[in-house]
Amino acid sequence: MNSSCMINSPYPKADIESKSREKGLLLMPIYAGNMSEMTAVSDYFYQSIVSRGEPELAATLECIAVTEMRHLELIGSLIYAFGILPKLYASSGRRKSAWWNGSYVDYAPTKDVFLRENIRRENAAVREYEALKKKIGIDSVSALFDRIIEDEKHHAEIFASLL
Repeated sequence: MNSSCMINSPYPKADIESKSREKGLLLMPIYAGNMSEMTAVSDYFYQSIVSRGEPELAATLECIAVTEMRHLELIGSLIYAFGILPKLYASSGRRKSAWWNGSYVDYAPTKDVFLRENIRRENAAVREYEALKKKIGIDSVSALFDRIIEDEKHHAEIFASLL
């Protein structure tokens, strides 16, 4: 895997001292909602397939998809640590819930269109993680989110450079 698609530093361990259904539910939209890690994995994997005519672009997208898969695993592990099963179900307890589905994937047919959307979504992910840091209020979780944010910002920069 091309290591230039991720920041070269470890992900901090998030220490969850007690279960909290409320905090676990806060993570569900970033785990499996429309604008989630699951959606990012699927977006970039799809884009890597339709970009096979440009091998460097396809490899970069696949690498970023794998990085997003790592984020998915980290968020799923947090959800589980808070006492909730990490199902692909986007429920925050405040809005209508739904199972994750393929309609969330951006099936843009052209590179310029999907790269612009990728930048928008990566920047939205940064804002969501920043908001979640305040809502969760656990230092070790905030440290993990800060590390994930580094990857998301790096991805936005990569996508901008590919335009």
